[in-house]
Amino acid sequence: MKPKELTPQQIQSEFSQGKAYKESINLYEKVKINNRFYEGDQWNGVKVLRTKPLTMNFLRRLFSYFTVMVVSDDVDFELKPFNTFDGEDTAVTAMTDEIKRVIERCKLKVMGREGLRDAGTNGDAAVYHWWNPDKETGREGVQGEIESELLMNTNVIFGNSTSGDVQSQPYIIIVRRRP
Repeated sequence: MKPKELTPQQIQSEFSQGKAYKESINLYEKVKINNRFYEGDQWNGVKVLRTKPLTMNFLRRLFSYFTVMVVSDDVDFELKPFNTFDGEDTAVTAMTDEIKRVIERCKLKVMGREGLRDAGTNGDAAVYHWWNPDKETGREGVQGEIESELLMNTNVIFGNSTSGDVQSQPYIIIVRRRP
């Protein structure tokens, strides 16, 4: 089955619908306010004549504490072969080593900590993984690498905003500018 051709007008319409939904739940303003609170700017917009309002930034300390509690034990993985034929253990070992290399190179553990901060202030977080065929690996005969990027929830538009199942989305628009 041939994929449906997309037009710029259709993509703009889908983008506008997603943006309108985010505006209807006041997401953009909530994210701004939450980030100001996290940065210690709780009194933004308050007019004071003489003294600066008292600021006690408990959110940053609270987020730091919970982040440390969550990431103190790194998430790990284990691959096991389905069958026990010759060479499968070697393939599993090679895949395990490659996954560990990608996690380290993409700094996914650091990204997880940043993602938890974003989830606390913005409501959720997303990591975007893609294959970059142009990336030089420095290994003979190997061209391309997996890339990863932490995205703000304001820059991800799901085709079906009522479903939390990413795999069932009809489309996902990632909003960003690239040179």
